[in-house]
Amino acid sequence: MKLSENQIAELYHFTKSKGIAFIDLQEQIVEQLSQDIELQLSSDCTLSFTEALSIVYNKFGVFGLDGLLMERQTKLEKKVMKLIFSIFLSYFRIRWMIFNTAVFFIFEYLSSFFSSAEVFYYCFGISIFAIIIYINYIEFRSLRKLRTLYFEAQQFQLINQNVILVFYLVLSIPVFIGHDFLSTYPSLISFNLTFMVLLSLSSRTLLIHLKSNFSKMRLVSFDK
Repeated sequence: MKLSENQIAELYHFTKSKGIAFIDLQEQIVEQLSQDIELQLSSDCTLSFTEALSIVYNKFGVFGLDGLLMERQTKLEKKVMKLIFSIFLSYFRIRWMIFNTAVFFIFEYLSSFFSSAEVFYYCFGISIFAIIIYINYIEFRSLRKLRTLYFEAQQFQLINQNVILVFYLVLSIPVFIGHDFLSTYPSLISFNLTFMVLLSLSSRTLLIHLKSNFSKMRLVSFDK
């Protein structure tokens, strides 16, 4: 038995009443609910729509729709982390290895103009960090409304913030390994700065993917 448009609208209202505010989650949950309700109504013609909905909803257990939310969040985190990892690895292909090597030797050359390895490191490290923070701010500002409407867009933002946290930890490595170690292995500074450049590029690519992936969503949300 196929549900009517009014019944589908009731399901959207039902998901909102259960605290599901994100449009993409509402669509997925309504689709799942409608399929299960149609099966219930087909197997027992005496059931009303409301009774079938109650039976289907009770199958979600004590967590209700929150269980679906947690399941979706777990799947999405795995998806995005896999995407970030694949983006980062893509910068180690042959054509990018030439770029990486060039960046490394540029940092090696620039370090010769600084009397202190630590001053050189933090001068460029903090500059790179400031640039990626600024880029993230600009890009996510344009997607502000989208993040409030779509769960996946919000999760992309949160995970990208974790990438920035990793960036900060990489920047802080010399603090933990000490001045003597850096003096013994000065090339480690150039290597670390090159690694931070790759993290910056990965974060930027992730943002581009986000904007491309949600371009249609942005048009829909802005038209509302």
